[in-house]
Amino acid sequence: MYKKTKINVKDHQNETVSEQDKQLVDDDIWSLGVEVIICKQQDTAVWGHATMGAANSFWILMWNQSQGASIESEGIVYSLSQEHVFLVAPHTRRCYYSKAPFSQFYVQFSVTGNTGVAKPGIYPMPAGFIRKIYPKIIHGKDESSRRLAIYSLIAWYLNRLPVGTFSVPCDKGMDSRIEQALAIIEAEYMHSIPLATLCKRVRMSKSNFLRNFTRFTGMSPAKYIRTLRFRRAGQLLRLTNKSIAAIAEELSYVDRYHFSKSFKEGSGLSPAEFRKKFASDSSGFNGDL
Repeated sequence: MYKKTKINVKDHQNETVSEQDKQLVDDDIWSLGVEVIICKQQDTAVWGHATMGAANSFWILMWNQSQGASIESEGIVYSLSQEHVFLVAPHTRRCYYSKAPFSQFYVQFSVTGNTGVAKPGIYPMPAGFIRKIYPKIIHGKDESSRRLAIYSLIAWYLNRLPVGTFSVPCDKGMDSRIEQALAIIEAEYMHSIPLATLCKRVRMSKSNFLRNFTRFTGMSPAKYIRTLRFRRAGQLLRLTNKSIAAIAEELSYVDRYHFSKSFKEGSGLSPAEFRKKFASDSSGFNGDL
């Protein structure tokens, strides 16, 4: 696993650059930064059913070497297989599903520079290039060669995104105050977060906050918080031996009854039924994705 590695590339304009090429640079410097946050091979991954909101500000590249998993976004379901690499853009709302354990190569990374803001979405591409470079990533002769292979992989697939993927002007991206609110929610969703307090902390009126939050995430703040709690509840039920009452308390539910009712509405299973069905999947969804 590789974490927190950064590379920057700069192109300086000179007298030999043509007029056409000058249009490809911003002023006199074009810059691109790629930071690899996580890179890992998972041989027995299990997602179950997990919903991810629009708070993530990083890219994801995934390549499944076996079937058994899918992603749904904006009403479209993508079946993951070894035939395609999938790029998931920042701020993409999505649901993960798996019916059986599967093998997956996974990279989480961020892109900085004057590329503009990427449009949220899921982008499938042929897996030909990753098949060629994957052995170098896993079995490279040294750390440097493996890292360079990872960056080559990222650059290859970023370069093949549809025209217009980065065409969203920076000032049309997610409102920085909404990003701040999402960060607050991500850090504090297990506690009570009154709407009035949240609006005050990000310095927005209630009406303006609700309008923009819903526009960027596709759901109300209350539903977004419930989604995060549901995801965390699933993790605790599957990966710990905590009692249902203790989980309800940890997630700030009034009592076990209200937690069980809410959980069943979201999953179709009671907490006890969910634990019985999925607790044996020790390699379960752990929040990295």
